[in-house]
Amino acid sequence: MEHEKGTVFNIQKFSIHDGPGIRTTVFVKGCPLRCKWCHNPESNEIFPQLMIHSKLCTGCGSCVKICPGQCITISPETKKAFTDTSRCINCGACASELVCEHGARSLAGYEATAEEILDEVVKDRIYFKSSGGGVTFSGGEPLMQPRFTSQVMRKCREAGISTAVETCGYAAWESAEMVFKESDYILYDIKHMDTDIHKELTGVGNERILENLKRTVKELNKHVWLRLPLISGINDSAVEIEAVTELAEGLDGHVDQIWLLPYHNMGLSKLEALRLPDQIMSRFQTPDQGYLETLKDILKKSGAEVKIG
Repeated sequence: MEHEKGTVFNIQKFSIHDGPGIRTTVFVKGCPLRCKWCHNPESNEIFPQLMIHSKLCTGCGSCVKICPGQCITISPETKKAFTDTSRCINCGACASELVCEHGARSLAGYEATAEEILDEVVKDRIYFKSSGGGVTFSGGEPLMQPRFTSQVMRKCREAGISTAVETCGYAAWESAEMVFKESDYILYDIKHMDTDIHKELTGVGNERILENLKRTVKELNKHVWLRLPLISGINDSAVEIEAVTELAEGLDGHVDQIWLLPYHNMGLSKLEALRLPDQIMSRFQTPDQGYLETLKDILKKSGAEVKIG
């Protein structure tokens, strides 16, 4: 347990949208959902993944020389590096800055110990103290690596650093409980209140998600922030928002904040870098700002503070 390891894909400094104050956000690999609007598609798989940013490739051939599996060639048509993904093992040899100085290749994901993550987080302690911030674990889904995530959070709390977790809530209760017990703030996503539509949009129903939310409040006596990723015409109807309001009201004052998070298409370039198809993301639209204000007014009836982020 003392040497628990996990797989993360980024540690982002100076985050201001992942909980109170200035925060350092640790992005954990692996997610049980497949949201059609996911802005971090490189987080879905728990293993490291090679990302290729073709527009940055100059065709210098450095990656060709370093590849141990000889999976890379220079395309005669594009004059850029081409990777045979059927043979690539995502070793990351070609993604080193020493190999590709133009940043055309990167490896999303690396293994780290709890101590290594703590050592990186404590570097920002001065910002936490001055702003009331701390560390936030996001993803992917932190509940996919519950032992690792909870151990790092415990070490952070022992060091006097506030902890937060951003979660979709889809996990065995034992995993959720392990992480939530170490969380000072729980930022809980509600993607759709109708379980059939939820399954269509994310690949899973919402029964376990809502049950874990209720148990978090009732059994752990934890307060939560609800976060609603909103896509125009998909999950932003007044009926949907009324249902979320009713959910929040039923949690007996344990919902401190509700955040409306308008859709953005930042995931599109990442899909391209992962060589994954854009099935629908490019057709999604962001809700109008004026309409978001209307939804905000509906949610205020829950008694929670409502924000647009």
